[in-house]
Amino acid sequence: MESITITTNAPATPRLILTLKGEGRSAVKATPSFVNFGDVTEESAPPEQHVLLKVETKRPVKIALPERRPNRRLKYSLKTVTPGREYDLAIRLSKPYRVGAFYQYIPLTTDDPRQPTVQVRVRGRVVQRIMLEPANVRMRHLPPGEPFHATVRLVNNGKRPIKVISAKAGASQVKTNVREIKPGYVFQLQVEAPGSFTPPPRGTTVDVKTDDPKFSDLTFTLLPIFRPPPSPWQLVNKKAPSFSIHTLDQKVISNATTQQKVTLLDFSAINSSGSMRQVKELMAVSKSFPSSAVQVVLVANTLGVTYTTDQLEAVLKQSGVSKTNAAVSVDKTGALAKAFNVRTYPTLILLDKEGRVASVLAGERADFATRVKNDVSAFIAGRPGQNSRVPAERMLRVRPTQTKKR
Repeated sequence: MESITITTNAPATPRLILTLKGEGRSAVKATPSFVNFGDVTEESAPPEQHVLLKVETKRPVKIALPERRPNRRLKYSLKTVTPGREYDLAIRLSKPYRVGAFYQYIPLTTDDPRQPTVQVRVRGRVVQRIMLEPANVRMRHLPPGEPFHATVRLVNNGKRPIKVISAKAGASQVKTNVREIKPGYVFQLQVEAPGSFTPPPRGTTVDVKTDDPKFSDLTFTLLPIFRPPPSPWQLVNKKAPSFSIHTLDQKVISNATTQQKVTLLDFSAINSSGSMRQVKELMAVSKSFPSSAVQVVLVANTLGVTYTTDQLEAVLKQSGVSKTNAAVSVDKTGALAKAFNVRTYPTLILLDKEGRVASVLAGERADFATRVKNDVSAFIAGRPGQNSRVPAERMLRVRPTQTKKR
């Protein structure tokens, strides 16, 4: 509902309010617009679902299923109930069922320009007849001396009851206990381990045996505590990792050559358009700094694509990189990126005149040039930069840029 105020010169009615009220209606209404098959086992036969498509306008509307490649999950057909007025969409699952959740749209077309398409949403989940939930359990941080406990459910979605014969972990420190919740159909597998227990990187397996001929052996994994990968922010205000690299013109850049100058280590993927746009910005802003106080080192990664030296120089030239304004080194193995905990391209790491990591700028940024200019000016003057005070969590929110292969 909307209102329009009209001002007049009539003393009796200086203001008039005109209220507009309407109702938006679609040309075609789907009932239901959302179809849920729920949980389906590999051996069950869920009933066919039907959606009624009803034309809401006075003018008849023709509805059709466009020609599309076969759907692996669903089979559907459209039947005319009343020409131009009502249609029946029949939906069923395609066999063999594939284990896993699905969420799909069934598109239909109409000859009404106001609503040229109609979409019906379909969802469901195909589950194993006998399954473990969850399939993995992860250790967590606990107070000293407190044991670790976790519960995994074994669910029998079939018609015939089963028995759990045993549940045994691959590590002697891990103890298991089986508790029957719904006889023959739902079981709790209780896991206990010392809080100090550390599974191997790929986890410790727990083998479960049942009397079912098909699902006689099931497995779930006890995983170690999740530890986030190291971040370049963890190096801020610390001495830079020891490194020594060769540039394209055979010069050596190392910790020793970063003394007495502010050094900009730019980690970029040269076959990423986002990285190279930021390299171009860096080259432009670096012109405002004296070469005696600042040096730019471009650490290029080709993401597995092979470049000749001429090809590499041609790509860099397009972003304004030359031998006079930047030293270029190719980090083929990613060893230098690993040493500085670089997890995404582009990432700019600024080293102060004492060779410490003073600032990190990760990912593409709209304020990149301003940040670089402000931070470098501060480091030349011996002051902390603005970016050196940004919390470490920021790195975790940076996404890798889209890359293209040659």
